[in-house]
Amino acid sequence: MKNKFLTTVGIIAIFVIALVIFSCTRETQEDQDTITTSNDVLALLEKKKNIVKVENATTLKVLNVLVDQNSENLFFQTKNKNEYFIISKIGNKFTLLKGVLSNNEFIGEKKFELLDNMDDEGNGNFVIKNIDEDVAIIQTYRNDKFSNKINTIGDIRKTNKINDLCQRENHESFSSCNSRETDQFCDDFVSTVAYITNPSIAILIAGLCSC
Repeated sequence: MKNKFLTTVGIIAIFVIALVIFSCTRETQEDQDTITTSNDVLALLEKKKNIVKVENATTLKVLNVLVDQNSENLFFQTKNKNEYFIISKIGNKFTLLKGVLSNNEFIGEKKFELLDNMDDEGNGNFVIKNIDEDVAIIQTYRNDKFSNKINTIGDIRKTNKINDLCQRENHESFSSCNSRETDQFCDDFVSTVAYITNPSIAILIAGLCSC
């Protein structure tokens, strides 16, 4: 009887341990599915928007002198093309300068700002400002849905697409381009998580819609 009791207890213990291990494994897998690393973000940017980090030491030296060393700074470029993005972050404010390099000199063309008002649960908004065109977009993410609101009237102006470095179509407004490019990027769960947790993606996409 005693041996039978011990055997029963042993089986129950094994079952409980197996259940705990399974639960932990499941939670770990779920965490892996929802957490996007910096390398994942870079891979998504390259795959979906042809944007990569600047690696060339000479180029980084040129770009570094343009930023406040007290801020967090990131440097990107359009892959295999002479188009560069400088992102600086102080608090919840991001600033992006878009330009080209000529004779080892950065020539700025467009400027953007972004305010990150997302909470820890991924709800809130990004306020994206196209400084040159006087357009501000409030991009709200709540209950797994995006909504855009144009905050100024500058967006009524259209543009003719002047080069293939810009994703903006002929006669398309900045807000329409930004909405379309955002939708294209956020076409699955992982990409959407990456977007709402990495404001640098949002401001880079804004930069792609300027020409």
